[in-house]
Amino acid sequence: MALKYLTGEEIRKGDRVLISGQAGEIEFVVDPVVAAPDTQWYLEAHGAGVMISEPKNLRLVIHFRRQ
Repeated sequence: MALKYLTGEEIRKGDRVLISGQAGEIEFVVDPVVAAPDTQWYLEAHGAGVMISEPKNLRLVIHFRRQ
């Protein structure tokens, strides 16, 4: 199962999002179901998650835990 927004839509690289009222963009998505060699290190260290970047060059990582 892919990582999804509350609306049910799949989270994808390049999506434009609002986080705390600030515009941002999904920089990468780490999903254990989707094999991606370039993010395998992140999956092993932290689990599933997304990296959000915003215009002021700030970055936010959000980790997901599957229940």
